[in-house]
Amino acid sequence: MVEVAPACDSVDMIVGTSPFGRELRYWRRQRGLSQLDLAEMSASTSRHVSFLESGRSRPSAVMVERLCEAMAVPVRERNALFEAAGLAAAYDEIPFEDPELAPYRFAITSILERHHPFPGFAFDHGWNIVLANPAAEVMMLGSGERNLARLMFEGPFRAMMANWESMAWATLARLRRDAAMRPHDPALASLVEMATRAVAGIPRPATVGRDLVLCPILLVGGRTVRTVTVTARFGAPRTTSTDELQVELIFPETDEGRAILESLAGPASKKG
Repeated sequence: MVEVAPACDSVDMIVGTSPFGRELRYWRRQRGLSQLDLAEMSASTSRHVSFLESGRSRPSAVMVERLCEAMAVPVRERNALFEAAGLAAAYDEIPFEDPELAPYRFAITSILERHHPFPGFAFDHGWNIVLANPAAEVMMLGSGERNLARLMFEGPFRAMMANWESMAWATLARLRRDAAMRPHDPALASLVEMATRAVAGIPRPATVGRDLVLCPILLVGGRTVRTVTVTARFGAPRTTSTDELQVELIFPETDEGRAILESLAGPASKKG
């Protein structure tokens, strides 16, 4: 007997009969996958995926994990899928300050310290800065704001970027991607609204140019410093904290820019 796979989304009329079905369908569509695509990627069948979405079947913990792996669902949202299926959350939520995360804090702190006198930040899923090196603190101008997105749109970063309009639109796009990846996070939704208001009426800059990567052009004492930014993350994270932490490092593009940033940080802060 040959199983005939249902057409993609053929159960649209009955989707929503279970919380898990709604969550699964959201992530499948985020990834642009058909039910057959997802079935093949998770070693299942399109019939089973269809039944999971419609609520006719309930998944095992193993199946939830396979689906999450196939769709690269963030760790915090994986817990939401487990809970929607009536299962216990599979991933721990450990505060950044917890002793268990000491080796990971050490790794991030070491990166930021060695990166000085150039700015470096570590921030969480809500763009809240959890660690910053002294050069990054200089950039914040003592504003007291510790949210990287708000520093960009409402804080001192706006005045210190010669290409703020381009960076603002790029940051908004990044925030929207983050919000799509974490649909249950009201703080991210609020940041998207704030950023959308900030660029209202500002034309979207053309994307054609010589830059291989769009990075900030800093204004320092009337001089411009072109930069290269790099974002680092932990590989294969197994907790919400290690999944959501990002490290943003700003490098000067030229020797002249290096000298300017070193002078901004102060002579005592030069690398040894």
